[in-house]
Amino acid sequence: MAPVANYFLALSGVSYFVVLLIDALFAVLANVRITIPEKWTKWLIPGSILLMSVMCYAMSQNELHTDMTHVSFKATIMNILICMVVIMLCVFLTGRVFAGITSGTVLLMVFTTVDYLVYSFRGTEFTPYDVLAIGTAMNVAEEYEFPISANYFISLSVIGLTLVLLSDFSLGRIDRRKHLRAFAPAMAASLAVILVISGTIVSYRWGNGGAMYRGVYGNFLLEMQESRVKKPGGYNVSELEEIIAKYGDTVNTAEELPNIIVIMNESFADLQELGNHFETNEPVMPYIDSMNNNTIKGYAYSSVFGGGTSSSEFEFLTGNSMAFLPAGSIPYQQFVKEGSHSMVSVLKSLGYTCQAYHPFYSNGWNRENVYPIMGFDDSFFIEAFPQQEYIRSFISDREMYKTMLEHFKTESKKKNPVFMFGITMQNHGAYNDENYDNFITIKDHEGEYPEAEQFMSLINQSDSAFRYLIKQLKKTDERTIVVFFGDHLPSLPSEFYEFARGKNPEDDTLNYSMTAAKVPFIIWANYKIDTYDVDRTSLNYLSNIVFDTAGITTPFNRMLHDMADVIPVLNSRGYYSESSKSFQSVSKAEGKEEETLELYRKIQYNNLFDKKNRLTIFN
Repeated sequence: MAPVANYFLALSGVSYFVVLLIDALFAVLANVRITIPEKWTKWLIPGSILLMSVMCYAMSQNELHTDMTHVSFKATIMNILICMVVIMLCVFLTGRVFAGITSGTVLLMVFTTVDYLVYSFRGTEFTPYDVLAIGTAMNVAEEYEFPISANYFISLSVIGLTLVLLSDFSLGRIDRRKHLRAFAPAMAASLAVILVISGTIVSYRWGNGGAMYRGVYGNFLLEMQESRVKKPGGYNVSELEEIIAKYGDTVNTAEELPNIIVIMNESFADLQELGNHFETNEPVMPYIDSMNNNTIKGYAYSSVFGGGTSSSEFEFLTGNSMAFLPAGSIPYQQFVKEGSHSMVSVLKSLGYTCQAYHPFYSNGWNRENVYPIMGFDDSFFIEAFPQQEYIRSFISDREMYKTMLEHFKTESKKKNPVFMFGITMQNHGAYNDENYDNFITIKDHEGEYPEAEQFMSLINQSDSAFRYLIKQLKKTDERTIVVFFGDHLPSLPSEFYEFARGKNPEDDTLNYSMTAAKVPFIIWANYKIDTYDVDRTSLNYLSNIVFDTAGITTPFNRMLHDMADVIPVLNSRGYYSESSKSFQSVSKAEGKEEETLELYRKIQYNNLFDKKNRLTIFN
């Protein structure tokens, strides 16, 4: 084990002295045998389990770079008890004390490693819902490098040393029948205390808040408890029908319905708008920045960061918000069922031919099943593309646009208008491809943040591809609207974000965290439309702007307009309060803002979960 630790510790930048010290400790402990007085042996098994439980909790927090002083005493006890239950169960099942302690420890530390990897790649904690997304994660896993850190391998080394120390004692076997009398009450008591404590710990979900404030194991347990969608208080369908009656039950449209092409660009973001406004050697998105005529531009707030693309799709296509769903949930895999109301279902009812495009695998985020449910007539995944133009290891934006344009040419010859929804892959993480030329650099910091420079170079190529798409559509006589927006910000090293966003003012945490949720959007048409900028919006409202531009209004669309007048931005982190001119937590809303949010919550619950009592605005 020492050579392995030696190798990885060297890679992680740990000093040579620490490497030698760990090697020496392994060598010494591996050749020691410890005998204790017989009167103490009855405490050996519970003492070993307690010691390993404490070490697993402490090293899990160290592995995740979290300050244990932020975890409350109650949460600390809860995490240690969770570790004890896992280890006791393994000891009982194996019938061997050391083998059980070792297997329990391995399970706990593997879980911590998974949480560490998810947070490193995506910027958010591992949640119960991530189990549903294993297939999606495996699709892109090979693009990432394992993030070696000193904390990670020191934690594993300390755990290894503790196990070697315990192996020096004669722990032996257990008699299952005899020890059941001790194990069963101990596990039952531990579980009872865990449940009692978990009911008193307040949820904290922003950023790395889960592990930092609730401990890595306690955070996962609490997320499981919070994962069920509950019926909103005061939910009454008859009362809701009375409130929304003013929106009518008709859909109004322009005389000539335009084609609508939507591009949700993977990780597309404007890093120079994060706060520091740094300069680059050349413009990152010169074409989009130059589009000032016949366009609607602005920034929308996403509910996810570094990953979770399908949540952005869900908000845009349905007008629902992740603010009212459990943290980490995956609507495409849990909540989108037959008959779900969406932008697609509305356009389908108006005679549109609806098509979805994604140049990657169909099983990602359950799209192969969700798209037909939403109403898409056809879905095109990686096998439908020529796969001739790759950037790094992903099909380029330009190739996706070429395929969409070929289909558009065919469909536009028919009488029905076309709705195309494309999700690109070119800019997907990770951003450390050594064979890719980072031609965009940060002035005065060249090479200091290579992953950010690679990302911005990719964005520049996306900008060029978008120019190609617009140039081709300018040639058609078919009235066509193009919508382009990013799904979330990229997962880049925290050091870069500290540089790009500036220092976090302690009294403005939510406003600061919202800077990592802003994604640019632009709407263009090949015919005359109003040109204006949108100060702020969120992805759940973006389809409203698209419908307005296309001359389409629905009862739900009219309701969303009223919601946006009071709550102009809403995402999983919070909402923009017009009264305080700042971002607030949904739980802190008051007055008209609270009433509007609660109404939105109830209507969304009806839309997603109360199929038997569907409101008329969804019919």
